[in-house]
Amino acid sequence: MDYKLKSRLLVSLMLSVPILLCKEPSVLAKTAVGINNMEYILNEEDKTASLTNGKDAKSTTDTPNYLEVPGSIDDNGISYRVISIDDKAFSGSGVTFVTIPESVERIGKNAFAECKNLTTLALSSENTTIEEFAFYGSGITDLKIPEGVSYIGDSAFSNCVKLKTVFLPTSVAYLGNNVFSWCKELEEVTLPEGIKEIPDMAFYHCPKLKYIKIPDSVEVLGTSSFEWCTSLESVEFSESLISIKDQAFSRCTELDSVVIPEGVRSIGSRAFDGCSSLEYIEIPGSVNSVGNLAFGNSDEDVQTKLRRVTCVRNSYVDNRDLFFNWSQYGIEYPEFSYKISSTSASGSIFGEYTYMSYVAVGILLIVIIAGIVIIFKNRDNGQSEK
Repeated sequence: MDYKLKSRLLVSLMLSVPILLCKEPSVLAKTAVGINNMEYILNEEDKTASLTNGKDAKSTTDTPNYLEVPGSIDDNGISYRVISIDDKAFSGSGVTFVTIPESVERIGKNAFAECKNLTTLALSSENTTIEEFAFYGSGITDLKIPEGVSYIGDSAFSNCVKLKTVFLPTSVAYLGNNVFSWCKELEEVTLPEGIKEIPDMAFYHCPKLKYIKIPDSVEVLGTSSFEWCTSLESVEFSESLISIKDQAFSRCTELDSVVIPEGVRSIGSRAFDGCSSLEYIEIPGSVNSVGNLAFGNSDEDVQTKLRRVTCVRNSYVDNRDLFFNWSQYGIEYPEFSYKISSTSASGSIFGEYTYMSYVAVGILLIVIIAGIVIIFKNRDNGQSEK
Protein backbone atom coordinates (compact mmCIF):
# COMPACT_ATOMS: atom_id res chain seq x y z
CA MET A 1 0.00 0.00 0.00
CA ASP A 2 1.58 3.32 -1.08
CA TYR A 3 2.05 6.34 1.16
CA LYS A 4 -0.79 8.41 -0.43
CA LEU A 5 -3.36 5.65 0.07
CA LYS A 6 -2.35 5.18 3.70
CA SER A 7 -2.68 8.92 4.27
CA ARG A 8 -6.18 9.01 2.75
CA LEU A 9 -7.37 6.09 4.89
CA LEU A 10 -6.00 7.72 8.05
CA VAL A 11 -7.70 11.03 7.27
CA SER A 12 -11.00 9.26 6.54
CA LEU A 13 -10.83 7.40 9.87
CA MET A 14 -10.09 10.58 11.80
CA LEU A 15 -13.05 12.34 10.22
CA SER A 16 -15.46 9.45 10.79
CA VAL A 17 -14.84 9.15 14.59
CA PRO A 18 -16.32 12.54 15.58
CA ILE A 19 -19.21 11.99 13.16
CA LEU A 20 -20.06 8.69 14.85
CA LEU A 21 -19.76 10.25 18.29
CA CYS A 22 -22.06 13.08 17.32
CA LYS A 23 -24.65 10.78 15.80
CA GLU A 24 -24.88 8.30 18.66
CA PRO A 25 -26.67 10.53 21.23
CA SER A 26 -29.25 11.61 18.69
CA VAL A 27 -30.03 7.98 17.91
CA LEU A 28 -29.97 6.59 21.47
CA ALA A 29 -31.18 9.53 23.58
CA LYS A 30 -33.50 12.50 23.30
CA THR A 31 -35.13 15.01 25.61
CA ALA A 32 -38.81 15.16 26.54
CA VAL A 33 -41.10 17.16 28.81
CA GLY A 34 -43.64 15.26 30.89
CA ILE A 35 -47.22 16.29 31.60
CA ASN A 36 -46.16 17.78 34.95
CA ASN A 37 -43.59 20.02 33.29
CA MET A 38 -40.61 17.92 34.37
CA GLU A 39 -37.84 17.39 31.83
CA TYR A 40 -36.36 13.99 31.01
CA ILE A 41 -33.67 12.42 28.89
CA LEU A 42 -35.03 9.32 27.17
CA ASN A 43 -32.78 6.38 26.32
CA GLU A 44 -34.04 4.77 23.13
CA GLU A 45 -31.92 1.66 23.56
CA ASP A 46 -33.21 0.36 26.91
CA LYS A 47 -36.38 2.49 27.12
CA THR A 48 -35.39 4.23 30.35
CA ALA A 49 -35.68 7.89 31.40
CA SER A 50 -33.68 10.21 33.63
CA LEU A 51 -35.39 13.20 35.24
CA THR A 52 -33.06 16.11 34.58
CA ASN A 53 -35.03 19.19 35.60
CA GLY A 54 -37.96 19.52 37.97
CA LYS A 55 -37.48 23.10 39.16
CA ASP A 56 -40.55 24.30 37.25
CA ALA A 57 -42.62 21.19 37.86
CA LYS A 58 -46.35 21.54 38.40
CA SER A 59 -48.04 19.99 41.41
CA THR A 60 -49.51 16.54 40.79
CA THR A 61 -52.34 17.16 43.30
CA ASP A 62 -54.46 20.07 44.47
CA THR A 63 -51.80 20.75 47.12
CA PRO A 64 -49.24 23.31 45.91
CA ASN A 65 -45.69 22.05 45.37
CA TYR A 66 -46.73 18.44 45.96
CA LEU A 67 -44.88 16.29 43.46
CA GLU A 68 -45.04 12.64 42.58
CA VAL A 69 -42.21 11.49 40.36
CA PRO A 70 -43.77 9.08 37.85
CA GLY A 71 -42.53 5.52 37.50
CA SER A 72 -42.68 5.87 33.74
CA ILE A 73 -43.48 8.39 31.03
CA ASP A 74 -44.88 7.98 27.52
CA ASP A 75 -43.48 9.56 24.40
CA ASN A 76 -45.10 8.93 21.01
CA GLY A 77 -46.78 5.82 22.34
CA ILE A 78 -43.58 4.38 23.81
CA SER A 79 -43.23 3.89 27.59
CA TYR A 80 -39.95 4.79 29.31
CA ARG A 81 -39.19 3.64 32.87
CA VAL A 82 -37.87 6.49 35.11
CA ILE A 83 -34.70 5.17 36.76
CA SER A 84 -32.82 8.31 37.81
CA ILE A 85 -33.27 11.75 39.31
CA ASP A 86 -30.21 13.51 37.99
CA ASP A 87 -27.79 15.93 39.63
CA LYS A 88 -29.41 19.23 40.70
CA ALA A 89 -32.75 18.21 39.19
CA PHE A 90 -34.78 19.96 41.93
CA SER A 91 -31.99 21.96 43.60
CA GLY A 92 -33.30 25.13 45.25
CA SER A 93 -36.89 24.57 44.14
CA GLY A 94 -40.01 25.22 46.24
CA VAL A 95 -41.18 21.60 46.39
CA THR A 96 -42.74 20.70 49.77
CA PHE A 97 -43.59 17.02 49.35
CA VAL A 98 -42.08 14.50 46.97
CA THR A 99 -42.86 10.85 46.30
CA ILE A 100 -40.16 8.81 44.60
CA PRO A 101 -41.28 5.55 42.92
CA GLU A 102 -39.75 2.09 43.13
CA SER A 103 -38.33 2.40 39.62
CA VAL A 104 -35.81 5.08 40.64
CA GLU A 105 -32.35 3.59 41.20
CA ARG A 106 -30.38 6.79 41.66
CA ILE A 107 -30.89 10.15 43.35
CA GLY A 108 -28.04 12.27 42.04
CA LYS A 109 -25.71 14.79 43.61
CA ASN A 110 -27.49 17.89 44.92
CA ALA A 111 -30.74 16.57 43.44
CA PHE A 112 -32.85 18.20 46.20
CA ALA A 113 -30.19 20.40 47.79
CA GLU A 114 -31.37 23.62 49.41
CA CYS A 115 -35.05 22.72 48.97
CA LYS A 116 -35.87 24.59 52.17
CA ASN A 117 -39.60 23.88 51.98
CA LEU A 118 -39.24 20.15 51.41
CA THR A 119 -40.58 18.63 54.64
CA THR A 120 -41.63 15.15 53.52
CA LEU A 121 -39.77 12.56 51.46
CA ALA A 122 -41.66 9.41 50.53
CA LEU A 123 -39.05 7.02 49.19
CA SER A 124 -40.28 3.57 48.20
CA SER A 125 -37.49 2.15 46.07
CA GLU A 126 -35.46 -0.71 47.50
CA ASN A 127 -32.50 -0.20 45.18
CA THR A 128 -31.99 3.54 45.26
CA THR A 129 -28.51 5.01 45.67
CA ILE A 130 -28.55 8.38 47.43
CA GLU A 131 -25.52 10.32 46.25
CA GLU A 132 -23.47 13.16 47.72
CA PHE A 133 -25.35 16.26 48.94
CA ALA A 134 -28.60 14.82 47.56
CA PHE A 135 -30.78 16.48 50.24
CA TYR A 136 -28.24 18.93 51.67
CA GLY A 137 -29.91 21.85 53.41
CA SER A 138 -33.43 20.63 52.74
CA GLY A 139 -36.35 21.03 55.16
CA ILE A 140 -37.02 17.32 55.80
CA THR A 141 -38.33 16.73 59.34
CA ASP A 142 -38.48 12.93 59.59
CA LEU A 143 -36.42 10.51 57.54
CA LYS A 144 -37.19 6.82 57.06
CA ILE A 145 -35.03 5.05 54.51
CA PRO A 146 -36.67 1.88 53.14
CA GLU A 147 -35.08 -1.55 53.42
CA GLY A 148 -32.94 -2.25 50.38
CA VAL A 149 -31.14 1.09 50.14
CA SER A 150 -27.43 0.37 50.65
CA TYR A 151 -25.55 3.59 49.83
CA ILE A 152 -25.93 7.10 51.27
CA GLY A 153 -23.21 9.49 50.10
CA ASP A 154 -21.19 12.28 51.73
CA SER A 155 -23.26 15.10 53.24
CA ALA A 156 -26.44 13.59 51.79
CA PHE A 157 -28.56 15.02 54.63
CA SER A 158 -26.11 17.50 56.10
CA ASN A 159 -27.45 20.85 57.30
CA CYS A 160 -31.06 19.63 57.34
CA VAL A 161 -31.81 21.97 60.21
CA LYS A 162 -35.40 20.74 60.76
CA LEU A 163 -34.60 17.02 60.77
CA LYS A 164 -35.69 15.39 64.06
CA THR A 165 -35.68 11.63 63.53
CA VAL A 166 -33.66 9.26 61.36
CA PHE A 167 -34.26 5.58 60.69
CA LEU A 168 -31.73 3.63 58.63
CA PRO A 169 -32.45 -0.02 57.73
CA THR A 170 -30.05 -2.95 57.97
CA SER A 171 -29.48 -2.84 54.21
CA VAL A 172 -27.44 0.37 54.49
CA ALA A 173 -23.81 -0.72 54.15
CA TYR A 174 -22.20 2.64 53.47
CA LEU A 175 -22.63 6.07 55.03
CA GLY A 176 -20.62 9.00 53.71
CA ASN A 177 -18.69 11.58 55.70
CA ASN A 178 -20.73 14.46 57.17
CA VAL A 179 -23.91 12.55 56.35
CA PHE A 180 -25.98 14.14 59.17
CA SER A 181 -23.66 16.94 60.29
CA TRP A 182 -25.21 20.24 61.39
CA CYS A 183 -28.69 18.73 61.83
CA LYS A 184 -29.46 21.03 64.75
CA GLU A 185 -32.87 19.53 65.67
CA LEU A 186 -31.88 15.87 65.40
CA GLU A 187 -33.04 13.97 68.51
CA GLU A 188 -33.45 10.32 67.58
CA VAL A 189 -31.31 8.07 65.36
CA THR A 190 -31.59 4.38 64.51
CA LEU A 191 -28.38 3.15 62.93
CA PRO A 192 -28.24 -0.03 60.81
CA GLU A 193 -26.89 -3.31 62.13
CA GLY A 194 -24.21 -4.49 59.77
CA ILE A 195 -22.48 -1.18 59.16
CA LYS A 196 -18.74 -1.31 59.90
CA GLU A 197 -17.91 2.34 60.48
CA ILE A 198 -19.49 5.55 61.68
CA PRO A 199 -17.87 7.96 59.22
CA ASP A 200 -15.96 11.16 59.91
CA MET A 201 -18.18 14.00 61.14
CA ALA A 202 -21.29 11.85 60.68
CA PHE A 203 -23.18 13.65 63.47
CA TYR A 204 -20.93 16.67 63.90
CA HIS A 205 -22.72 19.52 65.67
CA CYS A 206 -26.05 17.82 66.37
CA PRO A 207 -26.70 19.66 69.65
CA LYS A 208 -30.03 17.99 70.54
CA LEU A 209 -28.95 14.36 70.22
CA LYS A 210 -29.09 12.87 73.74
CA TYR A 211 -28.53 9.15 73.21
CA ILE A 212 -26.90 6.97 70.60
CA LYS A 213 -26.64 3.21 70.25
CA ILE A 214 -23.68 2.13 68.17
CA PRO A 215 -24.57 -1.16 66.39
CA ASP A 216 -22.48 -4.15 67.42
CA SER A 217 -21.16 -4.46 63.88
CA VAL A 218 -19.33 -1.11 64.08
CA GLU A 219 -15.55 -1.38 64.38
CA VAL A 220 -14.52 2.26 63.90
CA LEU A 221 -15.87 5.57 65.16
CA GLY A 222 -14.60 8.18 62.71
CA THR A 223 -12.87 11.49 63.34
CA SER A 224 -15.24 14.05 64.92
CA SER A 225 -18.13 11.64 64.38
CA PHE A 226 -20.06 13.04 67.39
CA GLU A 227 -18.09 16.21 68.07
CA TRP A 228 -20.12 19.10 69.49
CA CYS A 229 -23.12 16.91 70.33
CA THR A 230 -23.56 19.06 73.41
CA SER A 231 -26.67 17.26 74.72
CA LEU A 232 -25.28 13.74 74.36
CA GLU A 233 -25.64 12.07 77.76
CA SER A 234 -25.23 8.38 77.00
CA VAL A 235 -23.46 6.21 74.44
CA GLU A 236 -24.02 2.47 74.05
CA PHE A 237 -20.81 1.28 72.46
CA SER A 238 -20.42 -1.54 69.95
CA GLU A 239 -19.05 -4.84 71.21
CA SER A 240 -16.96 -5.07 68.05
CA LEU A 241 -15.40 -1.63 68.43
CA ILE A 242 -11.66 -1.47 67.70
CA SER A 243 -10.87 2.21 67.18
CA ILE A 244 -12.17 5.55 68.44
CA LYS A 245 -10.59 8.18 66.23
CA ASP A 246 -9.51 11.77 66.89
CA GLN A 247 -12.10 14.09 68.45
CA ALA A 248 -14.86 11.50 68.11
CA PHE A 249 -16.70 12.84 71.18
CA SER A 250 -14.94 16.15 71.66
CA ARG A 251 -17.10 18.84 73.32
CA CYS A 252 -19.87 16.44 74.33
CA THR A 253 -20.40 18.53 77.43
CA GLU A 254 -23.24 16.46 78.95
CA LEU A 255 -21.46 13.09 78.73
CA ASP A 256 -20.90 12.04 82.36
CA SER A 257 -19.24 8.62 82.11
CA VAL A 258 -17.29 6.63 79.56
CA VAL A 259 -16.68 2.89 79.75
CA ILE A 260 -14.54 1.92 76.77
CA PRO A 261 -15.48 -1.66 75.80
CA GLU A 262 -12.96 -4.50 75.90
CA GLY A 263 -11.53 -4.97 72.42
CA VAL A 264 -10.84 -1.32 71.68
CA ARG A 265 -7.20 -0.94 70.70
CA SER A 266 -6.80 2.77 70.04
CA ILE A 267 -8.28 6.03 71.31
CA GLY A 268 -7.41 9.03 69.17
CA SER A 269 -6.11 12.47 70.09
CA ARG A 270 -8.69 14.70 71.81
CA ALA A 271 -11.24 11.89 71.49
CA PHE A 272 -13.08 13.12 74.61
CA ASP A 273 -11.54 16.57 74.85
CA GLY A 274 -13.68 19.20 76.56
CA CYS A 275 -16.25 16.77 77.99
CA SER A 276 -16.76 19.03 80.99
CA SER A 277 -19.36 16.81 82.76
CA LEU A 278 -17.27 13.65 82.57
CA GLU A 279 -16.93 12.09 86.03
CA TYR A 280 -15.79 8.53 85.35
CA ILE A 281 -13.54 6.92 82.74
CA GLU A 282 -12.69 3.24 82.33
CA ILE A 283 -9.99 2.12 79.90
CA PRO A 284 -9.74 -1.64 79.20
CA GLY A 285 -6.61 -3.74 78.95
CA SER A 286 -7.03 -4.16 75.19
CA VAL A 287 -6.10 -0.51 74.57
CA ASN A 288 -2.57 -0.18 73.23
CA SER A 289 -2.61 3.41 71.98
CA VAL A 290 -4.13 6.57 73.42
CA GLY A 291 -3.58 9.88 71.66
CA ASN A 292 -2.51 13.19 73.10
CA LEU A 293 -5.19 15.01 75.14
CA ALA A 294 -7.56 12.06 74.61
CA PHE A 295 -9.40 12.95 77.83
CA GLY A 296 -7.99 16.43 78.06
CA ASN A 297 -9.57 19.82 78.38
CA SER A 298 -7.99 22.21 75.93
CA ASP A 299 -10.10 25.08 77.26
CA GLU A 300 -8.37 26.06 80.49
CA ASP A 301 -11.31 28.20 81.63
CA VAL A 302 -13.73 25.26 81.72
CA GLN A 303 -14.05 23.51 85.07
CA THR A 304 -14.48 19.75 84.92
CA LYS A 305 -16.02 17.09 87.15
CA LEU A 306 -13.62 14.21 86.64
CA ARG A 307 -13.19 12.29 89.90
CA ARG A 308 -12.29 8.75 88.94
CA VAL A 309 -10.18 7.06 86.28
CA THR A 310 -9.91 3.28 86.06
CA CYS A 311 -7.27 1.73 83.84
CA VAL A 312 -7.61 -2.04 83.85
CA ARG A 313 -4.33 -3.74 84.74
CA ASN A 314 -1.81 -3.89 81.89
CA SER A 315 -3.63 -1.34 79.76
CA TYR A 316 -1.21 0.65 77.69
CA VAL A 317 -1.86 4.31 78.36
CA ASP A 318 0.27 6.38 76.06
CA ASN A 319 1.49 9.81 75.91
CA ARG A 320 2.09 13.07 77.63
CA ASP A 321 -1.03 15.05 78.46
CA LEU A 322 -4.01 12.72 78.27
CA PHE A 323 -5.77 14.41 81.16
CA PHE A 324 -4.30 17.87 80.62
CA ASN A 325 -6.02 20.59 82.66
CA TRP A 326 -8.48 18.24 84.41
CA SER A 327 -9.05 19.26 88.02
CA GLN A 328 -7.57 16.28 89.86
CA TYR A 329 -8.21 17.07 93.49
CA GLY A 330 -9.96 14.17 95.15
CA ILE A 331 -9.69 11.81 92.19
CA GLU A 332 -9.41 8.16 93.20
CA TYR A 333 -7.61 5.50 91.21
CA PRO A 334 -8.47 2.23 92.94
CA GLU A 335 -7.44 0.09 89.97
CA PHE A 336 -5.14 2.55 88.28
CA SER A 337 -2.07 1.19 86.52
CA TYR A 338 -0.33 1.91 83.25
CA LYS A 339 2.68 1.18 81.11
CA ILE A 340 4.84 3.94 79.71
CA SER A 341 4.98 4.20 75.93
CA SER A 342 8.40 4.22 74.30
CA THR A 343 7.27 7.45 72.61
CA SER A 344 6.05 9.05 75.81
CA ALA A 345 7.69 12.40 76.38
CA SER A 346 7.18 12.61 80.12
CA GLY A 347 6.28 9.19 81.42
CA SER A 348 3.09 10.56 82.95
CA ILE A 349 -0.48 10.72 81.75
CA PHE A 350 -0.96 13.80 83.95
CA GLY A 351 1.21 16.13 81.94
CA GLU A 352 0.75 19.26 84.00
CA TYR A 353 2.17 17.56 87.10
CA THR A 354 5.23 16.05 85.44
CA TYR A 355 7.71 18.72 86.49
CA MET A 356 6.41 18.71 90.06
CA SER A 357 7.02 14.96 90.07
CA TYR A 358 10.58 15.53 88.95
CA VAL A 359 11.10 18.14 91.70
CA ALA A 360 9.66 15.78 94.29
CA VAL A 361 11.93 12.95 93.14
CA GLY A 362 14.90 15.32 93.17
CA ILE A 363 14.17 16.46 96.73
CA LEU A 364 13.76 12.86 97.82
CA LEU A 365 17.13 11.94 96.31
CA ILE A 366 18.78 14.91 98.07
CA VAL A 367 17.29 13.86 101.40
CA ILE A 368 18.45 10.27 100.92
CA ILE A 369 21.96 11.35 99.96
CA ALA A 370 22.11 13.79 102.88
CA GLY A 371 20.96 11.06 105.24
CA ILE A 372 23.66 8.70 103.98
CA VAL A 373 26.32 11.41 104.39
CA ILE A 374 25.18 12.12 107.97
CA ILE A 375 25.23 8.39 108.84
CA PHE A 376 28.80 8.01 107.55
CA LYS A 377 29.96 11.18 109.35
CA ASN A 378 28.48 9.98 112.61
CA ARG A 379 30.19 6.60 112.18
CA ASP A 380 33.56 8.26 111.44
CA ASN A 381 33.20 10.54 114.48
CA GLY A 382 32.37 7.54 116.65
CA GLN A 383 35.45 5.67 115.48
CA SER A 384 37.78 8.69 116.02
CA GLU A 385 36.55 9.11 119.59
CA LYS A 386 37.50 5.52 120.29
